Amino acid sequence: MHSFLFRFFRTAAVATLGLFFLSGSASGVEKTFDGLYLGLDLGILGDLSNTEGNYSYINLHGGGPYVSETGKKKSSDDFDLSPSGALKLGYGFAIEKDYYFGLESAVHFEDSYSISSGTYTFSNPASRPDYIKDMNVVADIDPDIHVSLAFQPGIKIYENLLVYGSCAYHFMRADIFTQTDFDRSTINAAATLNENRDKENFHGVSLGVGLKYAFTENWMMNFKAEWVYFGDKDLTGPDIVSAPDEITFRQTTSIQPSWTTFHIGVEYHF
Repeated sequence: MHSFLFRFFRTAAVATLGLFFLSGSASGVEKTFDGLYLGLDLGILGDLSNTEGNYSYINLHGGGPYVSETGKKKSSDDFDLSPSGALKLGYGFAIEKDYYFGLESAVHFEDSYSISSGTYTFSNPASRPDYIKDMNVVADIDPDIHVSLAFQPGIKIYENLLVYGSCAYHFMRADIFTQTDFDRSTINAAATLNENRDKENFHGVSLGVGLKYAFTENWMMNFKAEWVYFGDKDLTGPDIVSAPDEITFRQTTSIQPSWTTFHIGVEYHF
């Protein structure tokens, strides 16, 4: 991953410098950034998503309470990187000479990713062999559809350079799969494991800042950093029931997708 990121940013930097030098040789680039445009952004996504599990764990011994626990377990604070992109259609409005307001719709592309809870630790005061150990819960998120509508006020710094802010509404429909990973050798082979797979709709917002650089009358470079935050969803599971061991684990998992993106793109203005 690190070598991929190095090659990506090196290529992007060389391409950007080349475009700046080429644009300097073109005399009199004058662009007001208004009108209809089509664009493509590519870049890196840094995952900030998290989960929280509300669980109960019961291990009975001889028909009486042996261990009974309830608690919460949050996801580990990993910052995983993956490729991402967006296909955009927008319209820019020139306001007086230097001010700008844009409306931009986008279809986003992200890779599937996983959120791990970290390891659960359950009490076992008598050191019994039949208990759950080395367990964690993993939530897999696979976006099917992700679209957004953004409002982008901006101001021209130079004749061909625009700085802008972005505030957007996001809708995402994703496949969610919550599963467990644990040492099955410590419980009966007949134990039942119920994992959850479902499709969920997420609504969210984003805030971002960016630059648009016009290097010809119609072509522009776009640089953008954005933070995306979705509301959470509560899912049932995963559950583990081992009747011979009298062990029961049940959980409700709250999933909240969030990430930052750093994109470089090109736009064609009609």
